[in-house]
Amino acid sequence: GIAFDTYYYATNTSDYAERMRIKGNGNVGIGTTTPSSKLHVKGTGSTEPLALFNTTSGDCSIRIEGAEAYLEIANTSNSGSASTSWGIGTNDDTKLHFCWKTNGTMNPGTDALVIDTSGNVDIDGTLTVDNLTVSGTTTTVNQTNLSVTNQTIIIGSGNTTDANANGGGISLRGATDKTITWKSGNDAWTSNQDFSLDQGKKYEIDGD
Repeated sequence: GIAFDTYYYATNTSDYAERMRIKGNGNVGIGTTTPSSKLHVKGTGSTEPLALFNTTSGDCSIRIEGAEAYLEIANTSNSGSASTSWGIGTNDDTKLHFCWKTNGTMNPGTDALVIDTSGNVDIDGTLTVDNLTVSGTTTTVNQTNLSVTNQTIIIGSGNTTDANANGGGISLRGATDKTITWKSGNDAWTSNQDFSLDQGKKYEIDGD
């Protein structure tokens, strides 16, 4: 390999310090004499940023190409892991994956979030044509108001039978839960609370 050394000329010293090395296998090391990849940059202590790419004007980009093209972020300290890391990139498709995975690969891994080219978002579930699909036993939305632009909220969209819909409904938390629930055995909606109509309003059955 080839080593590139420097020394501080003003001190008139012959003590050289190696700054960069090119190994026989083509690996380049900056700050290390044993580069383990095509480009291996190593700092000492906290070095932020370790690398800087900029331009004096106009746009600037860094391009990563490959079937699995991704940025790997790892914490190898005692509080982290030496074998797993976060990967952000593609995984043999055109989707953007945020994945907890084994170092050095995106597959297999556990996707925490996936965005497709149409802007649809999948969080821990199966990507659908909806803008946002959330899968899990319990999903919490910490907002004072939940606004839906279109007119319909669909509950249990994957159900195909009334039996699967049984027990589904809406629950309002309070000192006791206030619920509106579908009971398939009764073929009816039930509530554990009274209903009160404003003056001048009426309750209709089959339009009567």
